[in-house]
Amino acid sequence: MNDMAALPTSDPSAWSGLIEQAKADGSFTVTQAQVLEVVDVDLDRFEVEVAAIRRALDEHGIRLDEEADLREAMDDEERAERDAAAHLAEVLADPLGGIDLAEEDDGGARRTRLHLVKSPRAMADRAASGSADPVRVYLKEIGRVPLLTAAEEVSLARRIEAGGQAGDRLAELEAAGRIDELDLIAKRKLQRTAVDGERAKSDLIQANLRLVVSIAKRYVGRGMHLLDLIQEGNLGLMRAVEKFDYTKGFKFSTYATWWIRQAITRAMA
Repeated sequence: MNDMAALPTSDPSAWSGLIEQAKADGSFTVTQAQVLEVVDVDLDRFEVEVAAIRRALDEHGIRLDEEADLREAMDDEERAERDAAAHLAEVLADPLGGIDLAEEDDGGARRTRLHLVKSPRAMADRAASGSADPVRVYLKEIGRVPLLTAAEEVSLARRIEAGGQAGDRLAELEAAGRIDELDLIAKRKLQRTAVDGERAKSDLIQANLRLVVSIAKRYVGRGMHLLDLIQEGNLGLMRAVEKFDYTKGFKFSTYATWWIRQAITRAMA
């Protein structure tokens, strides 16, 4: 059966290899990352093309795992928390890094170097700075924002949609020179809705930054620094926020993964 006919632009031999690999390892599962290596997805036709990919995989009894990146992001967060806790424990156990507080000077007299002792707060700061991995620190910071439930994603998406509509209405009236025709209450309501939509965009982006890091890490060693990969992935995430249609039934994290990966791979090309 020619399942390639219904797929987006792809390399037939690479696609066949992906199918055979999933069968050979017994998982009968492929990830978005694996699919994007062999299939050129037009994300402006996301629903249609992902549906075609799923059908092509179904014909072989293979499932598309669309949560792998999110699970890895959560694992990364847990590892970062464990590493930070272990680092802090080391600092607290030996705050002076092996320096003896009471050491002899040239005359044999003992002197106490209490001025080297730092407060617990300073030690905690040292544990999270200085020689610490900047990516690990970044991951810890973005990990403070809780992951969203599907219902929370939809709620934010609705606010973004309403904000966009309000912003468009204000822009139209401004361009037509009719903004002053609005009464004060109506104008303020539109402005508040537009601002709330921007706030919802920010919340949706912040809650998915760890997903960007998880995906970006898979492309290390291909010519770009990890922090640059993260930056490109963040641009893809912001694009996903702009394009997301919550009425299609996809979780935002699933949808965003495709955009993040595409932004990174195009930057590397």
